[in-house]
Amino acid sequence: MNSRSSKFERAFNYSLVAVLILLGLLIISGIFRSMPPDFRSIFGGIILVYGVVRFLLLSNRYRKEKKTDEKKE
Repeated sequence: MNSRSSKFERAFNYSLVAVLILLGLLIISGIFRSMPPDFRSIFGGIILVYGVVRFLLLSNRYRKEKKTDEKKE
């Protein structure tokens, strides 16, 4: 399989990051009232941090791919 990311893969990954960050913010803000407040803060924070970390890892990966492609040309 090709190690280079397709446009679809990139779009899917960045969409997933946006959903994770949005979900984390919604949970923290109290949209889901059925959760206890302490649990809501912890769970929302974990989801939010996971989304940010995933974004940073993906950005770094795609930046490295771009540099590798530029060196080959």
